[in-house]
Amino acid sequence: MEEQKNTASVSFGSKGIVPASGAVVGAAIAIGVPWVVLANGQILGSETITRVILTAVFGGCIISLVSVFFGLVIPSSVQGNDLETLRKLKRFEAGDREKTNEGN
Repeated sequence: MEEQKNTASVSFGSKGIVPASGAVVGAAIAIGVPWVVLANGQILGSETITRVILTAVFGGCIISLVSVFFGLVIPSSVQGNDLETLRKLKRFEAGDREKTNEGN
């Protein structure tokens, strides 16, 4: 019989819902908050309005960038295992196994 080798299958960014929704929410914050503040914030001082608008714009941009970054970088699917490759990457010493089995 032919021996099957276990392989790890990792896919990145196959689902675009997380980056897209984060970008939309960030843009909504960056555009919506200044719009509301400028339309209804006449009672606030000009310094307060400026700070709120700048905070909303920068905050919305950061939310968009972080969401897109993590949506593309974090794996959306991890399947299988490849123990032989892991064993080649880390050579287990005699004491390592005893350290990991102490809790069992």
